[in-house]
Amino acid sequence: MSIKNNDELIAQTICEYEKSIAKIILLCVDNLEFGLGVNKLVQILKGSQTKFITDYSLQNNKTFSLLKQFSKIICQPCR
Repeated sequence: MSIKNNDELIAQTICEYEKSIAKIILLCVDNLEFGLGVNKLVQILKGSQTKFITDYSLQNNKTFSLLKQFSKIICQPCR
């Protein structure tokens, strides 16, 4: 495997990773019974245990804490 092929494989893997994160976010929104802002969505996806989350049983969302270990990766957008 050449370095070029390896770089392409890494770029493709990152692209698939980004697509997966987008799908998780969309699933989170789809599983909500009411609309929420970005900050509340992030709380669900990171698995926060806030009063708001527990008052509305948002910890039962299928995507709750799926992005708990997520960290920002700065990379080129998918092609």
